Amino acid sequence: MGTRLRDFWEAARSSFWFLPAVLTVAAVGLSFATVAIDRATAPGSHVFGWTYRGGPDGARGVLGTIAGSMIAVAGVVFSTTMVALSLASSQLGPRLLRNFIRDRGNQFVLGTFVATFVYCLLVLRTVNGTEGDVFVPEVGVTAGVALALASVGVFIYFLHHAAVSIQASTVVARVGDELTAAIDDLYPGGVGDGAEPGEVPAAGVPQASVTVETEEAGYVLRVDADALVRTAAERDLVVHLAHPLGRFVRPGDALMRVASPAGGPDVETRAALRAAVVVGPTRTGHRDIEFALRQLTEVAVRALSPGVNDPFTAVECVNRLGEAFVRLAGRAFPSPYRLGPDGRLRVVAPVHAFPDLLAGAVEPIRHHARGSPQVLAALIEASVAVSANASRLADRDAVARLIAQVVRAAEALPEPDDQARLKALAQAADRAIRDADSTHRSQT
Repeated sequence: MGTRLRDFWEAARSSFWFLPAVLTVAAVGLSFATVAIDRATAPGSHVFGWTYRGGPDGARGVLGTIAGSMIAVAGVVFSTTMVALSLASSQLGPRLLRNFIRDRGNQFVLGTFVATFVYCLLVLRTVNGTEGDVFVPEVGVTAGVALALASVGVFIYFLHHAAVSIQASTVVARVGDELTAAIDDLYPGGVGDGAEPGEVPAAGVPQASVTVETEEAGYVLRVDADALVRTAAERDLVVHLAHPLGRFVRPGDALMRVASPAGGPDVETRAALRAAVVVGPTRTGHRDIEFALRQLTEVAVRALSPGVNDPFTAVECVNRLGEAFVRLAGRAFPSPYRLGPDGRLRVVAPVHAFPDLLAGAVEPIRHHARGSPQVLAALIEASVAVSANASRLADRDAVARLIAQVVRAAEALPEPDDQARLKALAQAADRAIRDADSTHRSQT
């Protein structure tokens, strides 16, 4: 349940409605509070010398003007913003629109405008100009004016924030920060007790297995490992997940294979196992490290397309990917084997290997960067940094293969000087990789 609540909280915080809804509810509470203060004071006493002192008609005019202007400004500003984001998505990729929706600055601006509008409406309904029963919420009107002035400041902030947030360098930096946060969250990761292949107990692992199919189409977004291990332990099962996070499945596809000495799982057990694997329509980078990496890859590939031709943005993406793989190279990847409370093997989950992640993120960039010596040089430089931090031989071999591929791609460059420079960089990188390999071997 904790995992589900965490996912719900993450989805709510990332939505475009949550923060505006919170600010609107706060505005409702503020309107009741200020009106209660006004009703608790004697009419016309002006307890606070700085509050509004006009009559009912003036109060209606002030609150009505503020409310109308707020909703009009909110509509115009955000319709204009969506046009700008549509233009930006054509160059940077439509999947990055999700990052703009998650932007707290945009959510706060919308929430401020809507909250001020709602506040003024609720205070406006309490203004009474009937003879003998005149009520002017002096504190309420004054607070409305203060909110309007604050909204002007928020509007100025929004103009600056919108202009900065659609710049390519800002987008790349934001995606890179989210990728770094995902790596820190997932690696090292895992739930329960992990085990290495040689440590997996052979007892209780039946050969025969039954396939549990998925009932809906979509991407594997999350695996509730707590629930999966618990269900497998309670029913004496060994569950082999068929797909890693981020894979697309269709109705009827194998979701997992379940082995049990007592025979196949019953209907209730199948439902519990399916519930532990969440399938959704769109991928997210919250737990899907492959998707988080490929967001930067998509920006780089689009920047290298003939219609955009922006190698500098591609170099920024390569630098951010290099930073991410430096972190990954120094982290322990989770074991695919999960043991139950009894110490027996309960779940076998496919995990992403470092060489596969590196190839999936970098190969599209290398392919499209054949005519760009700047990007090829950035790939070599990033590879050296990754190899220096790699503690596993397979990871260093993957980096060496990448450098060799970049050298072959450099042979297609029309300028011999560019070819010679990249080959010199590659030779220096090869020496650095050999030195790092010797250092790691001596330490182990």
